[in-house]
Amino acid sequence: MVQGDHFWPYRAEHRGEDFTEGNAWQWTWFAPQNLNGLANIMGGDKQERTDYSAPEVMTAQGKAAFLANLDALFNADSKADTTQSHDMSGFIGQFVMGNEPDHHVPYLYNWTAEPWKTQEIVNQAMNDFYHPTHEGLIGNEDVGQMSAWYIMSALGFYQVTPGSQPTPLVARSSIKR
Repeated sequence: MVQGDHFWPYRAEHRGEDFTEGNAWQWTWFAPQNLNGLANIMGGDKQERTDYSAPEVMTAQGKAAFLANLDALFNADSKADTTQSHDMSGFIGQFVMGNEPDHHVPYLYNWTAEPWKTQEIVNQAMNDFYHPTHEGLIGNEDVGQMSAWYIMSALGFYQVTPGSQPTPLVARSSIKR
C-alpha cells in the first residue's frame, strides 16, 4: 500500500490482509498504555502534546466519545466477515471473547461514566462462553489465557491497569502458593 492509498470500501469488520487475529473493531482498543490519549483522540482532540512527563488527562469530550465507541462495539452486528480467523469467536457485538486482543476491552468501561457495564459484559462472557465440559472454553486457549481471564475475572480483578474495578463472583478469595 502506498502512503495515502486506502482500501475502499472500508469496513471495520474486515480482517483479511489488514489485521491479524482481529479487525479494526477489536484492534482499536489495544492502547492499554494510554487509554486517556485514545479517548481524547476519539473525542476529536487534535492538540499535540508537548509535556510527556505527566500522564495525559482524559477530557470530558474524550470520555463521552470513549463510552459511545465502546457501546458501538458491543452493540454492533456480530456478523463475521468471510475472511475472519478461526480465532475470532465468541462475539458480543464486534467484541471477540475467543481471542486475546480483546480480553481487556470489557474492563475499559471502568474509565467511563458507566463502569457498571464492565460487570454486565464480563458476566455475560463468563456465562455464555465458559462451561464445565471438555469443550467448555470459547476460542483459542493460548498458553492458558482463556482460563486465566476467567479466573481473574471471577476473582474480581483484571490487569488492564492496576486499580481497575471489575466484578468478583466470590465474596472472599485467597491464593496459596
